[in-house]
Amino acid sequence: MKSIYLKNFKGFLETVIELKEVNFLVGENSTGKTSILKLISLFSSPEFWFTSDLNSTSIKLGYFDEILNKNCDDKYFRIGIENSIDGIKQRFLFEYIKCNNSIKLNAIKFQINTLNVLIKPKTKVLHFQHKINTESNFLEWSKDFKFGKTFKQLKIEFPGTPVFLIFRLVELQLKMPPSQKELSISFNPPFLFEEFNWLAPIRAKVKRIYESYYTKFSPEGEHIPSLIRELLNNSSKREKERVLRILNRFGKESKLFDEIIIKDYGKKNISPFEVFIKYEGTEIKIPNVGYGVSQCVPIIVEVLTKKNQTFSIQQPEIHLHPRAQAAFGSFLYNAVVKDQNTFLIETHSDFVIDRFRYDISKNQDKNEIPCQVLFFYRDGSNTNLSHIKIETTGNYNGDIPKQFRDFFIREELNMLEM
Repeated sequence: MKSIYLKNFKGFLETVIELKEVNFLVGENSTGKTSILKLISLFSSPEFWFTSDLNSTSIKLGYFDEILNKNCDDKYFRIGIENSIDGIKQRFLFEYIKCNNSIKLNAIKFQINTLNVLIKPKTKVLHFQHKINTESNFLEWSKDFKFGKTFKQLKIEFPGTPVFLIFRLVELQLKMPPSQKELSISFNPPFLFEEFNWLAPIRAKVKRIYESYYTKFSPEGEHIPSLIRELLNNSSKREKERVLRILNRFGKESKLFDEIIIKDYGKKNISPFEVFIKYEGTEIKIPNVGYGVSQCVPIIVEVLTKKNQTFSIQQPEIHLHPRAQAAFGSFLYNAVVKDQNTFLIETHSDFVIDRFRYDISKNQDKNEIPCQVLFFYRDGSNTNLSHIKIETTGNYNGDIPKQFRDFFIREELNMLEM
């Protein structure tokens, strides 16, 4: 189970968001979907665990006043995760306050297996408790942020970042006398998702000629043309056939293209090259085709080249016809079943979700995929969130707010009145 905890964060007063293998984030604009994806990306980044900075190289959450919920009376916000690594339950919780117009880490709480620790760096005291109830509810555990009488104390000189606090703790425990060796724990950086790929909502503009061999990952997909060329020129025959089969099947089902072609002008892999698509027997340079192709192909190729990884994708349906949106829903289903990939999809497309649900219903005897819709909706000026489970039949189950379908039903009724 992977979960994130929020208190006084953006539009959320206090909530726990449980994540599954496939998560569709749905809701009106400005209800917090992108903020949640940013937070998940942050918790999956090595940079955060070494700096505790909420504005990293690639993720910017903003200033303190932009993050703190405008309707809360508190002067702090908290964020945290619950995860399990190699069967060991881990929970981490961070409290931030405002200090001289900047964001300051005020306290850390974490649990690793049966060890519970509370830290306030400025006090230079570490409070710990051993043999706690490991079955405690994450929300209840997160609410308790006081140093109880049952906690023991250790004086310690703190370095400046959370991950080094924890390594220092482990080092201290390993030096404890034999009678207290039961406190010893092992620690690995607790990334929420270890293999995490963030795909931006706006992909890189296509070029007439690609001049560099650029395969370094970028969220906008600037590396994709070179990645396609690498796949076609240097992959094993089996891998090349697999990628082309799936890529071209998606192209035909979506009516976007029949085939993607790379033309090198010189030696393979080091010379300039062009990208063409073939549609109904005609080769067309990719800058001359519809915007939907250039926006969708980077996602398809990136997912096709990865296995056992997590993808955060914002609005994959941008510039796609409903038929192509539905084809993308089928593509997602196959990427989960065949490549064991995990997805967080922010979308406004019923076509993507409904085709995914349809494919689940067709194969309910073969595969069981833990999947859900995370529905964000406003309650006054705050944001609420409902976990709507997708059953093996493809049907929705669980707490379904009336707001979830109200808009679509109203639109259908309006059309019937015409």
